[in-house]
Amino acid sequence: MECKKCGFDLIKDDLFCPECGSKIKKIKSVKTKSKKRFKKTIIISSVILGLIILMSLFVVAWSYYNHVPNEFVKNDNLNENVKIEKQIVNAPPSEPIEEEIEEEIAEPVITSYTKVAISFGEVQIDWKGTWGKIKSFKYAIKNNNNAGTIEPSYFLIMVEGYDDFEKKVPLSKDSQSLKAGLAVTSYAIIPNGYAYSELSTGDLSSVDITIILYDESDVEMALIKKSVNLEEPTMEFAIE
Repeated sequence: MECKKCGFDLIKDDLFCPECGSKIKKIKSVKTKSKKRFKKTIIISSVILGLIILMSLFVVAWSYYNHVPNEFVKNDNLNENVKIEKQIVNAPPSEPIEEEIEEEIAEPVITSYTKVAISFGEVQIDWKGTWGKIKSFKYAIKNNNNAGTIEPSYFLIMVEGYDDFEKKVPLSKDSQSLKAGLAVTSYAIIPNGYAYSELSTGDLSSVDITIILYDESDVEMALIKKSVNLEEPTMEFAIE
C-alpha cells in the first residue's frame, strides 16, 4: 500500500506516512464487504423461504379444513342414514294386536232344587268291638238344572235307631258352588264321628243311613236313604 500524497510504501498497520506525515486512510477490502453482503443475502433468503413454507402450510391446512372434513361429515351422515334405515327395516310392525278375551258369563244362583241329585258310597268306620263310629263317607252331587248355579252348604246324617239324633257335616269348599249341568265328588268328614251300636240299630249288616243336603239358608236341596253294612271297618259301595 502506498501513501496517496507522496507515494511512499506504507506498512499495513501504519496510521501516518513516515515520509510526509499524512494521515493514512484505510480502505476496507472489497472482500470483507462481499462477505457481509453474502451473509445478508442468506438471511433475507432464509426469511423469505420461511414465509413461503408458512404460507404453504397455511394453504394446506385451509384446504384440509374446508374440503376433507366436509366429506367426512357427509360420510357420517350417510352412515347415520343407513343405521336409521336398518332400524326401520328391522322394526316390528306397529299394527295393534287384537287379543281375544273370553269373558266368563256369570250364572245366576238358583234356589229351586228339584233337579239336584246326591249319592254316597264308601263309608269309613272305626269299629270298637261292640259299637263303632262312622268317620266319613264319599259323596257325589249333581246339578241337573240348567237354569243356574247351586250353592250347597252341608249335610245332615241320620242313622237307623237314632231317629232323634242328626249330625251336621260341612261340605268341602270345592263342593259349595256347582254350575248348571256339572257334578262334584268328594269326601265328607263327620266332626267327632257318628257313634252307633247294635243295641240301637239292630242288625249291623243292614243299617239305614239317611243323608240330606242343605244350602246355607237351611233349605233342603236333596235327600238319599240307603242300607249300609256297618259290621266291617270299611265297606265300599258303588255311587249311584
